Amino acid sequence: LALLAVISLAWSLDPTYGQQKLSVWVFTGLLPAAFVLVLGASSMRISWILILAVSVLTSGYFLLAAAPDVEFGRSTIFGWNPIWSSRVAAVGALVALFGPFPTWVRVLALPVFLMHGWAAGAMGPPLGLALGIGAGMIETLRLRETSSRRVRFGLLGIWLVAGCVLLVFLTGLFEPALAPVTGDANVTSRADLLAVTPPLFIASPVVGIGLGGFAVTGFVNPYPHNLPI
Repeated sequence: LALLAVISLAWSLDPTYGQQKLSVWVFTGLLPAAFVLVLGASSMRISWILILAVSVLTSGYFLLAAAPDVEFGRSTIFGWNPIWSSRVAAVGALVALFGPFPTWVRVLALPVFLMHGWAAGAMGPPLGLALGIGAGMIETLRLRETSSRRVRFGLLGIWLVAGCVLLVFLTGLFEPALAPVTGDANVTSRADLLAVTPPLFIASPVVGIGLGGFAVTGFVNPYPHNLPI
């Protein structure tokens, strides 16, 4: 993918912007994904306690010293983007939930992460946390040495909950209560970005319009939200 992205700059409609997107993608997508693959290798002896400790310290410092970000108006630390800051809490919570820790460690760590996530005010990380918990539960059921019937019932329950949540969104059952979320600019902008993507694909389904070429649509922004385009 990285090689294809570099080559596509040759026919990109905006190669200069494409180079900006390439750097964003490499440092916020490719390298973190490679790091996760290395950690997940069977030969690695992951120090989960170290990862958990760093996450707890970061979230604890956030609760003590966070300040509003000038650009986004949300609380953050070290000048980080508030979304990236709150993802520390989401990842830490997943490590605490599914890592090899005793119950008392989970009881002490989880409130710190949950308070951090709540105070940060970002919606993406809590959604990622919910999806991560679902994936973790499915993997736990898959690995647990129980009867296949119990595993099937557990998986069925998870999918039923996910289906009910999706049904609520599709039917608009709680639309008034969800209005602050569905009307948020960070949500509507993603919908706008997804809406312009199919015509771009149909116009050039084989080689595309080159990395960054979608800048001609007017969605010029170095923020990662438009990376899927």
